[in-house]
Amino acid sequence: LCIMVEIPAHALLATWLLGSGPGFTVYILVAIPIISLTHIFSLSVKALITGLMGGLFVLANVYAHVVGPMTPLSETANLAFLTFNGTQGALVLIVVLLFYDAAAQSMERDLEQAHDRAERLLRNILPEEIAERLKAAPDVIADEHPDATILFADIVGFTEASARMAPADLVKRLNRVFSAFDELAEKHGVEKIKTIGDAYMAVAGLPTPRPDHARVMVILAQEMLTAVEAINAEGDHEPVRIRIGVNSGPVIAGVIGQSKFAYDLWGAAG
Repeated sequence: LCIMVEIPAHALLATWLLGSGPGFTVYILVAIPIISLTHIFSLSVKALITGLMGGLFVLANVYAHVVGPMTPLSETANLAFLTFNGTQGALVLIVVLLFYDAAAQSMERDLEQAHDRAERLLRNILPEEIAERLKAAPDVIADEHPDATILFADIVGFTEASARMAPADLVKRLNRVFSAFDELAEKHGVEKIKTIGDAYMAVAGLPTPRPDHARVMVILAQEMLTAVEAINAEGDHEPVRIRIGVNSGPVIAGVIGQSKFAYDLWGAAG
């Protein structure tokens, strides 16, 4: 509102008093790009205001030329004011443009960070290869894999133990165990599929086939048992016992759901 009203009003008043020679009407022109850059008004309102400002600039100069100034200035004073006002108007415009440029760069960085967070989140939900396919073509993804190995691990007696635990302790214990499993799965290039309550599901041999899927899954299972022993050795809770099942065979893998979609497996191996 200051730009739209006060600055043009002062420019018109100075032009009425001193004429067009000192160049006070330049501030009306400076207001045009500033208004154009603001996000407050719609495009049609910006166009209307720009037209009004342009009309004021022309009318002010025509009026000052025809009627003449109320208080004429010498040529030296006119030149001094014209130089000052032109320089001042240019500086104001440069500062505003620099401000908007900095704001645009900040917004671009925020968008990039948001995009990176979304990418990381997508890759935490889906295998990277599947995530890329889903972004490229959000159609049904269903792949048949003739040979893969699936692992299931669950905590023995966890349902009964959870009845005796505070909610925070329950989640903390599950997170401690499953985070250790996640690190091992990433270490061996095994794809975590999901957790279901106190159960952990992973697969080797898909979406990228590998000939040693059964061997690497057995190694993972052994290291999962070792990890649980290390957690139990911390001694800050009752011991955790897990049971692990491993099976190999043909598998169908795909993405299901339209929202909160999930990468899941079906077949004899599951």
